[in-house]
Amino acid sequence: EPLSAPNVLALMEALAALGDRAGALRVAAVHASLLAREFEAEPDAQITALADALRRAPASTASAPADETTTSGARPAAAPAAAAPPAPG
Repeated sequence: EPLSAPNVLALMEALAALGDRAGALRVAAVHASLLAREFEAEPDAQITALADALRRAPASTASAPADETTTSGARPAAAPAAAAPPAPG
């Protein structure tokens, strides 16, 4: 649902967590465009804040959350652990 702020925010967070900052920003832009066209309304403050943060963040850290939780309060998925190097010998 592209007009649902909670759904849009969750999708943006998921895309950003996967490193797709451009995709997250596209979702925000489509959401803003639909709100403006259909309701002459502005996006939710959380969506605007996340989009602004994604625009400001360096490319290498754009998907890194500021803390252990996302803006919706959900905990991000844990990254897979790196494989240990083989034991010598």
